[in-house]
Amino acid sequence: MPIYEYKCEKCDTNFEELQTKNEKVVCPGCGGTSLKKMFSLFAREFLIFFPTFDRPLGS
Repeated sequence: MPIYEYKCEKCDTNFEELQTKNEKVVCPGCGGTSLKKMFSLFAREFLIFFPTFDRPLGS
């Protein structure tokens, strides 16, 4: 199961959640469900070292 990072739009809590595809995620701080999925630490670090990874070859 992948780990996702979220930020609660209600209380600004940042948290990680080990989640299955259809599992409902709630904020551990306030129980809110208005969440924004963030780039994981791995994704941020990967894009720093490979900034053109998301572009087609030849661009």
